[in-house]
Amino acid sequence: ESKALMQIAVEEAARDMERKMKMIQEIRAFDRTPISTVKFVDLTSTAGYGFLCEMSIAELRERIALLNEENARDLEERRGDILADKVSYKKMIEQRLETISHNRG
Repeated sequence: ESKALMQIAVEEAARDMERKMKMIQEIRAFDRTPISTVKFVDLTSTAGYGFLCEMSIAELRERIALLNEENARDLEERRGDILADKVSYKKMIEQRLETISHNRG
C-alpha cells in the first residue's frame, strides 16, 4: 500500500514538474517575442485637453506656413519701400546739386 501511495506521489510530482516546465517554456517564448512600441500619431486630431485654443499638428503647420508667407510678403514690401526711399533720396540730392550748379553758373 505504501508503494502504491509512493508511486502516485511520484507520478503527481512528475506531472507537476512537467506542467511547471511547460509554463517556463511559454514564459520564455513570450519574453522572446518583440513588443512593438511604435505608436500611431494622428496629426489631424487634437490632444483632447478641452482648451478652446487647441489645434492639431496639421493645423499648426498650416498656420505656420501662412504666417511665413505673410512675413515674406511684409519683408518684400519693406524692401520695396526702402528701395523707393533710396531712389527718391537720390533724385532729391541730384536736384539740389543741379540747383546749386545752376545758381553758381
